[in-house]
Amino acid sequence: MKRGVSGHFHFEKDLPAGNAAPVARARSGRNLSSPYYMTSAAFQRLALALLFALAWLGLPCLAAGGAERQEEIVEIREKMFLTQTNDIYINAEDYLGKTLRWQGFLMSSRDEDEGRTFYFVLRNGPGCCPGVDNTAGFEVYGRDSYPGDNAWVEAEGELESYAGPYGAKLLRVRLSSLKKLAARGADYVAR
Repeated sequence: MKRGVSGHFHFEKDLPAGNAAPVARARSGRNLSSPYYMTSAAFQRLALALLFALAWLGLPCLAAGGAERQEEIVEIREKMFLTQTNDIYINAEDYLGKTLRWQGFLMSSRDEDEGRTFYFVLRNGPGCCPGVDNTAGFEVYGRDSYPGDNAWVEAEGELESYAGPYGAKLLRVRLSSLKKLAARGADYVAR
């Protein structure tokens, strides 16, 4: 019986005819009749199949510009607006760096102490007391100009955190797109 190329593997073609497994096991110390034993041709086919599978799985990464994964956009829809925005605030670490897209009305707020204007894309929702509405949405920044207050817009950008007053950790969206829309969605959302 011949030894395989590495001196450790025995291939089916190298075994003597007949009941070769006990002889091969005695000489090599390996159980060639085990379910893990593989012929050289089967091993080559398996290796080739694995290479093709890895190459095929790698093609989407190459098409997207290397090893980077395709950007995930979190779409915040009208029907579950409050639920989704609350989830983002509660689980901010899971969303930081992701792109958010949502619609709402634009609202500005001037801070005279800082001498700057803050912008928000919001929707109204239920408040703590009857007749009192709260708002839900996100602060936005990164534009030279904004439509007027109460304009209905679609915002898209990357979620970031920053240190606010008194060390509070706040969320905001660095805009990549802000479109004024003609058709208005629901100002007031319940979920």
